[in-house]
Amino acid sequence: SVKRLPKEKNDLAQFQTHRVACHATADGARIWQTDIEPGTWDTMFSFTTPTPVTDGKRLFTYFGSAVFVALDLDGRILWRKTLPGPFKAEWLCSSPLLFEETLYIFCDVNNTTWLFALDARTGDVKWERARPQHEKAHNSSPLFVRVGDATQLVVASPGAVIGVDPRTAREIWWCKWNANRYPALIAAGDLVFATGEGGESIAIAPN
Repeated sequence: SVKRLPKEKNDLAQFQTHRVACHATADGARIWQTDIEPGTWDTMFSFTTPTPVTDGKRLFTYFGSAVFVALDLDGRILWRKTLPGPFKAEWLCSSPLLFEETLYIFCDVNNTTWLFALDARTGDVKWERARPQHEKAHNSSPLFVRVGDATQLVVASPGAVIGVDPRTAREIWWCKWNANRYPALIAAGDLVFATGEGGESIAIAPN
């Protein structure tokens, strides 16, 4: 639900309702819904809501006002965190990933940090990976790929696609890339494919 406000006011995050709802797959009947208090980040794009992730016991979801929430599968809030800013007047729409009790969120619209690792049990920041802010922000979702016996976390950043160790944030490789924003990453076979607005599409061998 949205409270209708004068045009100059309707971009404020505090006037939005964030909600997680559970529906039955058989008939669409609503089983439960949980309203989430929005963050304080004000942007006209704050309705953008990434895809949640679950481990089968907990549900982790991220909202455009920079609020991250963990719920149990009955809709009870386990913890709620707001990512540290300040943020640019852009949008947050990168979907979170879960690996070994760590949540990864790609946040490329703030001043420095662009990759967060959060403790899935508490929501506390475990580490941050920063880069100088680029003229254009990216909002791709990161991607896990298996390379030999190891798991890599791949992110598409302005100017490069980068593979990092999800446990330490150590850079494993990078590949120059000229695409602009709105990138998409997919993996197939032994390759990672990147495509985006205003640039080339590439195939990368992550090994």
